[in-house]
Amino acid sequence: IVFLGAGVATQPARYRTPIETIKTLGDAIKAGDLEGAEACYVESTDLGKQFAHAYLRSAVTAQRLDMAMQSHFSAADLKGMRPSLGEQLKESYSEAKVKEQIEGDAAWLLRPGQTREQALCFRRVKGDWKVDVEKRL
Repeated sequence: IVFLGAGVATQPARYRTPIETIKTLGDAIKAGDLEGAEACYVESTDLGKQFAHAYLRSAVTAQRLDMAMQSHFSAADLKGMRPSLGEQLKESYSEAKVKEQIEGDAAWLLRPGQTREQALCFRRVKGDWKVDVEKRL
C-alpha cells in the first residue's frame, strides 16, 4: 500500500453560495487536500472541530487510497468501485438536484423529499458560506 504525502493544492476556494461551497469541498476531497476541505466547514465547539476533522480526514484518506489504487491497477481491475466521496458530493448536491434555501445567515441544501432537519446546513461567515457542523450534531 502506498500512502501519499500532503494533498495537492486545489484552486482558490469558492464560497459565494452554499452550492459553490459544496463544489469546493468536493474538489478538495477529490484532490486529497485536507486543509482545503476543512476550509469549507465552520465549527465553534470542540466537539464540532473534532467531528469535522475526523470526518474530513477519513474522506481525504479514502480519496488518497483511491488515487494510489488507480495508479497501480487498471480501469478494468477497478470496475465497479464506488465514485470517490468528492465526486459523490458534487453529483448529489448539483444545482439540478437540490433546492437552496437561504434565510439571513443560514442556508440549507435540500434534496427532493428532505426537510431542513435532514438537509445539509450552512452558515454565512464574513460573507462566505460554510458547512455548519453544529447543526448536524
